Amino acid sequence: MGDAEASPPGNLGPRLLMDTNFWGAVDVSKRALAVFRDVNPKTGQIGGVIVNVTSMGGFLGSPGNAYYHATKFALEGFAESVAKEVSPEWNIYVTCVEPGGTKTRYVGENMRRMPRHPAYAEDPQSATTGMLKFMDTPEMHEGFASAAEVAEGVYTVVGSGRRIPIRVPLGRDSWRMVMAEVERVKADLEECRDISCAMGVKDAEEMARLV
Repeated sequence: MGDAEASPPGNLGPRLLMDTNFWGAVDVSKRALAVFRDVNPKTGQIGGVIVNVTSMGGFLGSPGNAYYHATKFALEGFAESVAKEVSPEWNIYVTCVEPGGTKTRYVGENMRRMPRHPAYAEDPQSATTGMLKFMDTPEMHEGFASAAEVAEGVYTVVGSGRRIPIRVPLGRDSWRMVMAEVERVKADLEECRDISCAMGVKDAEEMARLV
């Protein structure tokens, strides 16, 4: 965690993060798809569910976490595309569960921090400084969900018999922040509607059907 600008080109930290959070999940997903698609039908089973643990950070970005968010955004984009590629007859579902704050060691000993660029580090009012203060204040984490609650949420999503959506925020904080981001994105889209719609195809309905 830190200001992205402080990480020099070739820094292994961000690359290892991408290897773990994105490519690791991709490799597991590909192997699971092969089983669900090709092996299960031969045994009388049909399909399966791939659950990607992203976070609300896979839907919105926060200061000081640029590389982390990049990995989670990448995974959500991959998952959404795969979910649309699989044939409905295969009964394969892909979902991204997006936990909010969770009582794990993520914000403590497991957090790796990179050196900060002086332009940000020397500014006590910078956004990243505020985020670091939040991360370093345990009292502010008391409202986080427990790992057991998150696991129960995943079980409910997969085993309740309800439709399995591509994205599921887990935690009141995640749901509220994702919804707030949806509204911000909607407002931005409305603001640039005239610019966006002044070019390209006149009727995008056919293209919309493809996604």
